Amino acid sequence: SLVATVLPENATDKKVTWSTSATGIATVDDDGTVTAIEEGTATITAQAGDKTATCTVTVEDAIEKKSREVLMKIYEALDGPNWTKNSGWGTDKSPGTWSYVGYEKGVGVTSLSFMYESNLKGEIPDCIGELTSLKSFNLIITPGVSGTLPDSFRNLVNLETLSIIGTSMTSLPEVFGDMTKLTFAQINGNYD
Repeated sequence: SLVATVLPENATDKKVTWSTSATGIATVDDDGTVTAIEEGTATITAQAGDKTATCTVTVEDAIEKKSREVLMKIYEALDGPNWTKNSGWGTDKSPGTWSYVGYEKGVGVTSLSFMYESNLKGEIPDCIGELTSLKSFNLIITPGVSGTLPDSFRNLVNLETLSIIGTSMTSLPEVFGDMTKLTFAQINGNYD
């Protein structure tokens, strides 16, 4: 909600008219309440008589923003700059265009598929549990991945397919109990 104060206090016409520069991005009601419609930027204008004041409003996709943050933590934890493919990572392009990532607008990250000598190194970070829209997770022939799955992995209750093959992971904790949608799991050739 935006508030416009008309001065001086004794002004005879205190009526404020609200408008937006882009109704497809954000609308504004007669009382100054702004409603986000689509990603982008809009200028909200308050007018009283011949005086105006403006406010720039930026609408962001909260799901995409959070997805980017988590993906970048994974990128940093697994030595992303040295991956065989890392195109798109860290750019303003949709996460769905990033190497190894499946993404659905309005839903979030739906798959992470690191396959065949992608050159990952390190342990899967705890933040992976924040990707609750993940349906498919694959680590196939990624010997640089070590350690174990973090306990937060249990939060991935929408996971349908899981492949952990040819890693150097030392063990897998009991994190699969709540994954009632998991229909395919292949775990073999690990523990270097």
